[in-house]
Amino acid sequence: MICYLCPSTNEFIGGIRIIYNHVDILNRNGIEAAVLHETVGFKVTWFKNTTKVVYSLDDNNLLITPEVYSPSVFPGRDRIIFNQNYYLSKSIDHTCKGIMAISHHNAKLIRAKFPGIPVTVVNWSLPKDIYFYDPLIAKENIISFFGIKNTVTLEVVRKHLLGSSWKLVQLEGSDLEVANTLRKSKIFLQLGLKEGCPRPPAEAMACGCMVVGYDGGGGKDYMDGNYCYPCESDDLSSLLIKLNRAINNPYLTELSPIKSYYILNKYSAELEENLLLEAIKPYVNTTRQTRH
Repeated sequence: MICYLCPSTNEFIGGIRIIYNHVDILNRNGIEAAVLHETVGFKVTWFKNTTKVVYSLDDNNLLITPEVYSPSVFPGRDRIIFNQNYYLSKSIDHTCKGIMAISHHNAKLIRAKFPGIPVTVVNWSLPKDIYFYDPLIAKENIISFFGIKNTVTLEVVRKHLLGSSWKLVQLEGSDLEVANTLRKSKIFLQLGLKEGCPRPPAEAMACGCMVVGYDGGGGKDYMDGNYCYPCESDDLSSLLIKLNRAINNPYLTELSPIKSYYILNKYSAELEENLLLEAIKPYVNTTRQTRH
């Protein structure tokens, strides 16, 4: 069985949901897998799931650890690392059998540091039933954002917008509530500085928002200047200039279906499944047919 070690916290952490989704994908394809929580009885409840969870390892289990864990956790065991953010990495070392990276940006950094370790890219996916553009919902002069990152820059933007018809709206609540707000928003403000592959800007694009903000490094995988207004992390002047461009773009809402189509095709569930199954194949005794 494949066991994904996962923090025992019920905080809203997107990477935890991705781990749970990996386990579901593997089990659905006949590869036994489970989330490994060290706190007995714990299971994440902030999103709906029926994911298999275990609380201990057997000798024959294949261990997959996130990048935030030190190699001192379960020492001496063969492991694969699932690296969702190189900038938070604690567990990249020469003892692992391989690394799955969440983005090409992450993979590039890892290969530069550890050229001898096999690295494969396994992207996340966007659920099309939640994040989608609806032409029947009128876009408003709303700039939505998540408030947990970079509050200093957020305050600068807030002052920048004083006297305008635009309002900043913090995203809160369930996935459905967030998606509903994004469908009404014209712009999404991305403020993360060091990201493995930030998903919120992609969710916003899927809902037809124009994304403006920092690519965080990992956002370079999809924050294409043809579909959004990306800028280098912590380049505040560039952020404000590009925010002005977005606000004054006469085709802002006309571009909504194009952005949505682009990102939903780039991060489909089918692609994530195929990438994961191909990445895990060298470590398990199974045969499968890749779906196209």
